[in-house]
Amino acid sequence: MIQLEPENWIGKEFPLTSRLKHVDNCETFMQGIWTIILIHTECKKCLQLIADTEKKKDKNVVIIEIPSDTVSAPAKTIFPYFKLDDNNGWYVTTPFIIKLSDGICVSGSEP
Repeated sequence: MIQLEPENWIGKEFPLTSRLKHVDNCETFMQGIWTIILIHTECKKCLQLIADTEKKKDKNVVIIEIPSDTVSAPAKTIFPYFKLDDNNGWYVTTPFIIKLSDGICVSGSEP
């Protein structure tokens, strides 16, 4: 099991890029200003945050799913969507919002 502590990543390079299951195009969010939202698909608060973010028409948003023990469908979203590899058990409070600037975490918080 891996305990993620994104609140401690401030000022550091975003550490999850190499752990994403489908890394195609993940280099895109390593340049410029991006909002990363960590979610669990069975979390109602996570799904509501995605819906609210879509309604606001926010740009440069990426969704990263934290795998769980249960099999679930990916969240439906208009945003780029990635999933952490399921070789490990991941633990993090979701939803969690991380702001990146050129791949560096500049802020992190629960909504």
